Amino acid sequence: SKLIFLGHGMSAHTPWHLLVEAQNPQLGYADQPYIFLEHNIQYRTQPTLSESLTPNSGVLVVAPNFEDEPNIAMVDVQRNLDDDYSDLPGAKKEAAFLMEEYHAHTIEGKSATIPIFEREASNYGLLHLATHGYVDADHPEFSALLMQEDSVYSGYLDINLLSSMKLNASLAVLSACNTGYSEKLVSGIGSQYIGRAFKQAGVQGIVMTLWKSSDAFSPIFMKEFYRHLDSEHSVSEALGLARRGILSDSELSDFHHPMYWGPFVLLGQDEVITVRH
Repeated sequence: SKLIFLGHGMSAHTPWHLLVEAQNPQLGYADQPYIFLEHNIQYRTQPTLSESLTPNSGVLVVAPNFEDEPNIAMVDVQRNLDDDYSDLPGAKKEAAFLMEEYHAHTIEGKSATIPIFEREASNYGLLHLATHGYVDADHPEFSALLMQEDSVYSGYLDINLLSSMKLNASLAVLSACNTGYSEKLVSGIGSQYIGRAFKQAGVQGIVMTLWKSSDAFSPIFMKEFYRHLDSEHSVSEALGLARRGILSDSELSDFHHPMYWGPFVLLGQDEVITVRH
């Protein structure tokens, strides 16, 4: 069965999928009766009866390079610009996996600029962005994904730029921090966040994060997610099965806490996506 949560205001950022049927303090994180174990979970900003868009096909991966930045962390970094501009080895792993397994077209390193992304993204049905995320607490419209700087843009792919783009994708996977989070409501608009901007740009479904994501864990989760997505499961099913897979693997016990696998949720349309072409 499926549960659809209609978010309004700050409730749009509530991790409803982490509710438990009846919490048992004697159980560990991997054994709690989370509702996602019984239901496929989907988030929406408003009720939608049908969506007739016929999207493109093919996979586009965007993974900027931050190796030249001075604050490279040698431990597990988080994909959040509030910390620093650390390089993201996990993001490179995601790009390599998608390129090898699904023959994705990859924009990496210094080529991952805003103009190149805008030009290429409109031609693909699945977009995967693995980078840093930034939330502007005072001005949510400037919340952004970090791309490479060029002669025109500073590298901040912000909500204003995103929402004005013309995309035609079934799914965007935003593997970055806080892509489904905002700290402020905007009068007449509600909650502005990066995932919603992709929706406004024409993407049917968005996998986004409700809080900071771990660069060490994200490629592990993404491999599980795409493995199930490629097996003719819908996006919400693939997310649920990926969570199950993580929690059932004793070798991944360091990542059983919901802080690791909990932030990834689906906003918008829930479909079976063709990953392999």
